[in-house]
Amino acid sequence: MPDTARSLQQVARTLPVPATAEVLEADWPGAVEEALAKYRPVLVVAGLTATSNWLSEWLSNRAQPLAHQTGYPLLLVPEHLPDAALRLPRRLALAVEDRPFALAPQARAVAPLLDALAPDAVAVSVLTREESIRGWVGLHAAQTCGLMATMPSCGLHKVVGEEPAPGLLHAVADLEADWLALLDLGHGLWHKLFSGSVIDQVLRRTPVPVLLLTATQPTPEPAPLRP
Repeated sequence: MPDTARSLQQVARTLPVPATAEVLEADWPGAVEEALAKYRPVLVVAGLTATSNWLSEWLSNRAQPLAHQTGYPLLLVPEHLPDAALRLPRRLALAVEDRPFALAPQARAVAPLLDALAPDAVAVSVLTREESIRGWVGLHAAQTCGLMATMPSCGLHKVVGEEPAPGLLHAVADLEADWLALLDLGHGLWHKLFSGSVIDQVLRRTPVPVLLLTATQPTPEPAPLRP
């Protein structure tokens, strides 16, 4: 632990912003809980290990569920991020479905940081050919979600006729986006085991950092009873 602490402190001294390095003697859940309680961060950043299936993700990328578990925005940085990507983000792609959503309060709290970075924002929807004229409900939700001050003026980029995860990655390439933001609605372990997860599929192949934002979708109101 002392050797690790000294190595991290040396790295912290080379960073262009003030940084504190700390080693916690605890298990993973305890360390996360202690760090969040002590520092109350606006954003949690974690490395993303390259994996090929859900089991290796579960074993290697233990930070991935933190967005849904804690509500904090989570920026996952790929293990093999190219040197060209080591710069401030100039464009943020926000993936949305064509339905309303609301960001969790802690997700909205990242707005001042994103405003300081000032990237362009683009909403991205992956639609089937039958849905190709849609997307505007999701765009309106993105424009009013409060993620950044510039969100009300963001545009919509549609990807038509592809599966969600490949479509989102193609959008990142087409838009030359530096970050991809995904809404973490929390579908649970059984959903991942039996039907997979768009988030998991994107994280296996993403060439850019992925920002996970906890969000909720409104419950549809029941139809009125007919007399």
